[in-house]
Amino acid sequence: PVPNDAAGNSFVPFPVECFPGVVWDYGLTVAESNCVDPCAPALAVLVVAGAAMGNAFRLKLKRGFVVPPLLWGCVVGRTGTNKTAPMREVVEPLRVNPPTPQNEDPIMADRPLLCPPSRGVIGDATSAAVIHRLAAAPRGLLSFRDELAAWVKEFDAYKKGAGGGGDEQFWIKAWDADHYQFDRKTDDEHKEIHAAAVSILGGMQPSVLESCFDPSKYASGLVPRLLPVYPPEKSMRWSEAEISDQARASWKRIVDWLRFHPFAAFVPAGPRYEPNIVELSPGAKEIFVAFFNALSKEMDAMEESKRIFAAKARVMTARLALILHGLEMATSSGSRNGAVSRPTMDGAIKMGRWFLNEQFRVYGIAAIRHDRQRADDVAAWVKEHGGRTTARDLQKSHNKRYKTAESAKLDLQRLVEAGRGRWEGQDFVLA
Repeated sequence: PVPNDAAGNSFVPFPVECFPGVVWDYGLTVAESNCVDPCAPALAVLVVAGAAMGNAFRLKLKRGFVVPPLLWGCVVGRTGTNKTAPMREVVEPLRVNPPTPQNEDPIMADRPLLCPPSRGVIGDATSAAVIHRLAAAPRGLLSFRDELAAWVKEFDAYKKGAGGGGDEQFWIKAWDADHYQFDRKTDDEHKEIHAAAVSILGGMQPSVLESCFDPSKYASGLVPRLLPVYPPEKSMRWSEAEISDQARASWKRIVDWLRFHPFAAFVPAGPRYEPNIVELSPGAKEIFVAFFNALSKEMDAMEESKRIFAAKARVMTARLALILHGLEMATSSGSRNGAVSRPTMDGAIKMGRWFLNEQFRVYGIAAIRHDRQRADDVAAWVKEHGGRTTARDLQKSHNKRYKTAESAKLDLQRLVEAGRGRWEGQDFVLA
């Protein structure tokens, strides 16, 4: 079972019908053989496909507004729910070292220079280490980690990292595939990355969720950029279902087509590689604009904790459209040189809506757990101090958490509302 959020919202099945058929045939076999809900391999497929496309593709929404195919994905689940195995399966083709370009290779025959070989996957690494890897990976990287908790906790605006610029600054640029300069005074090291593109995929245990996603941090750069899925648990019973060699080979061909598709151009003066620019068909543009405006209108009535997710969902949907377009090109179910079609954009919008609702649900669950843990911590502190306190005393003892006595009083009031204490004048008395 998967818990509901504060509003009672329950899990909704992922819209797998939006994938090209051959892609989802593979995803379904991964789900069945690993006894997991289809949303887990679906997320991995999207992240890996986007990482394979990397800096070689951009979607143009209008002049001066282009988006990369990068996603950050997280599968939430308890120990023993098989979070990692399906992701490892989907990531595997990116682990294979790229071949040396050969003229007889139909993918790279005409422009081998525009398909530079580079590493595809890295594991746990500091931001500084990732930067060094990016310098040799013009297409970008996928950071695949079994558990994302350590990475989330490193995402600190006040921590100096990534060469002195701060981890938060680096990772936000990595999500945007933006230009990044690395300077280190100790050894006068300098690196310039024209498109620091890093996709991220990993798992997280529910017990870690509330500590990593404190609602007070929702305004930071990390949380609204991370797409979580919290699938319903399935009974882990033995199954003879397997992933066939044919299914694996089919997925590898798709990833290879995306990964080794040449850049549009190489600029020696940079030096830098220029991406292939994909545009929207008139029909796709029409429904994307309608979706963008409708979601913007919905945001007017949203509380702030939801608005920050909805704001990112508009751009996230465009990224999903580019990835779906890439999958269609790789499977030859769509034009290999054409614009994003209306049906593709319609599928991206369905996925974008699904991910937004899943963000609301998962982060709502995290907020419930965070509030419960916080209440327990406050009650324990009051008990240790004789079962009685004032808001001012609580604030002074926790001045990093509470900037004012009024904010401390709110936490005490929540205990009162939960029947765990009462007010006696200005004093809070633990029940």
